[in-house]
Amino acid sequence: MEGCQIGRILVLAAAVLMGCHGAMRGTRVEAPWIHPMLGGAQDLPQSGPRPRPPEVRPAEGPSKVGTQARARTPPALALPRASTDETRAELVESARRLVGVVRSFDERSFLWHIMRVNALLPRGVMASSWTAAALLDAAQKEGRVVPTRDAAPGDIIVFECPSGCGAAASEKGLAAGVVERVADGRIEFIAYVEGQVQRCWCEGDKDPGPSFRRIQKVVAVVAVGAPPLTGSAKGGGGGM
Repeated sequence: MEGCQIGRILVLAAAVLMGCHGAMRGTRVEAPWIHPMLGGAQDLPQSGPRPRPPEVRPAEGPSKVGTQARARTPPALALPRASTDETRAELVESARRLVGVVRSFDERSFLWHIMRVNALLPRGVMASSWTAAALLDAAQKEGRVVPTRDAAPGDIIVFECPSGCGAAASEKGLAAGVVERVADGRIEFIAYVEGQVQRCWCEGDKDPGPSFRRIQKVVAVVAVGAPPLTGSAKGGGGGM
């Protein structure tokens, strides 16, 4: 009898041990899901090469933001000084935008303004009364004076203007303008004359029309190139 009871106790003990062992195995299986590893399986190292990230290509066409920024930039300064033709074209456009302006250059030089916005002022020139006479002096020293027959759009024309070309034209009675067009031996240019920025003409015999003012005496034509003039021109009271 006692042997049978001992046998039952041993069987129950074995059953309990087996149950505990199974529970522990279950706990080991469930534990990773109850307390997952930080980052999950995606953080584990993967075998083989990693996939390449998608290629990002810039959008085609100009950026609207960049276009607006360029539009606010003075056109004369926005273009590189890569060639003489570009420089002259910008000078002409700068002068055209001023046609019709009245009394704006009575006390400051029209020539100074045009050269300043195109970054063509000689080194050291600051005064807004920079004169046509000073420009002519620098151009003669550098060999930039050309015959009137060789004038080209964008060149600077120096002419006599005893009065009406602003206070900045008093030095030696000279003023200056920007050549806009050359045709049939006639030079058409834009200058500040009689208190207004207007189109003028000289040389040749064919009158281009009533919107142009005739200038009788041309002193010189200054060829404009890519680099700024480097002569020792000085700003002072006087010419344009």
